[in-house]
Amino acid sequence: MALGATGGNLRLPADLTVIQVGDLVDRGPDSTGVLDLVDAYLRDQPEQWIQLVGNHESQYLPGGTAFWRERLTEHDAGRLRRWWGEERMQVAAAVRTADGDEVLLTPAMAGSSRAGDRGDTTRRRRPSRPRGAG
Repeated sequence: MALGATGGNLRLPADLTVIQVGDLVDRGPDSTGVLDLVDAYLRDQPEQWIQLVGNHESQYLPGGTAFWRERLTEHDAGRLRRWWGEERMQVAAAVRTADGDEVLLTPAMAGSSRAGDRGDTTRRRRPSRPRGAG
């Protein structure tokens, strides 16, 4: 697997955190298989898997409006509602990068490769010391 997961249980490496930005169930050939895989990460390595809700998942959540003609099974839709209710699937995630920047990421913002492009993330650097401060 490209994430670096190996073996039959597909464990993620200890130094990797995945932020999945939604649309798990957008026209793919095996939505159930994708949800099975994500469910395993959310169950077995929840500190390393951050699941954001995309518009294709949101149509199955309370108050959502169905818009895609190919519906999930009730079991799979229920799984999305469970993740939402257990706060395993979120609208946004605040993360700190390896270099100490704090970044807020949402699915609608995930398309760009750099913070600041088209407003894709909100990036906040730690305040610097004023010149001459001791």
